[in-house]
Amino acid sequence: IRLLESAVYGSYDFPDDPTHRVFLPGWYPTPERFVNKSLSIQDDFRLGPKTKLVLSLRMDDHSLFGSTWSPHLGLIHRLNDGWTGKLLFGQAFRNPNFYEITSNRDINREKIQSTELQFIGELGRNLIAKINFFINEIKDRISSSAIIAGFQNIGKTGYDGMEIELKKRFPGDQEVFANFSVFRLRSESSPPELAPGVPQNRLNAGYSIHGPVWHFCLWGSITSGLPVNWADMRPPEPGLALAHMTIQKNKFLGEKGRLLIRVRNLFNRYYEFASPGKGSSNADGLPQTGREISAEYSLDF
Repeated sequence: IRLLESAVYGSYDFPDDPTHRVFLPGWYPTPERFVNKSLSIQDDFRLGPKTKLVLSLRMDDHSLFGSTWSPHLGLIHRLNDGWTGKLLFGQAFRNPNFYEITSNRDINREKIQSTELQFIGELGRNLIAKINFFINEIKDRISSSAIIAGFQNIGKTGYDGMEIELKKRFPGDQEVFANFSVFRLRSESSPPELAPGVPQNRLNAGYSIHGPVWHFCLWGSITSGLPVNWADMRPPEPGLALAHMTIQKNKFLGEKGRLLIRVRNLFNRYYEFASPGKGSSNADGLPQTGREISAEYSLDF
């Protein structure tokens, strides 16, 4: 990852007119380059005719944050002809981005530890179900608020929850799917804060069709009301209701070419979120990102 340039252009007198934008003097981070090297290993062990153990280990070495290890363990057991159970444990991390690093050079990476119990099986003809129970703990969560100058690590946040997913397949490679998840906050080492950007309840539902050349998927997300921070006397913000779409065309500009178009927030819905920080003066709202359209081309060799 390399920061090539850091500057701000704008106009105080004509903020909505791009023809008046000029360089705004001030302090900007020095362009620099970060390198992350990783090595991973994985192996499967057959413990019995219906039981398998999967072990993996990943090592990352970052030029600024040093090295870290990410182990993963999975115990998979075939319960009967229709259902499989999985017990999963893993650790992962997130390195701070350029904005967070510029704010605080002493900031550490976030780490998450996750334990999951899954059941996957068939409820009927072409109807697949997955039930997932999870416990997550985030360490050194990166946060910023009105009483924190820039970004800093604020300790631990623990939460647990449940997720239920259904998929129904139809002729012609069509599929209807739905996913419902709920979570609750278990503990915080630096209260009062909000859990890190996770709605309490979320429902995803959609439709997809896969052909030899064209793939199409349309889905939406509905969430429960979002809580505000402890110093904000406003009522909870309304939940989200967003739609998204992806279109993929195979054999584009070549037999092995592939074009993928993603549209997030398809109907350009606008929402305002409560600020996640603490402090009596922190009652600003954060806007929902508008419609985002991206195109990706890939070519297999």
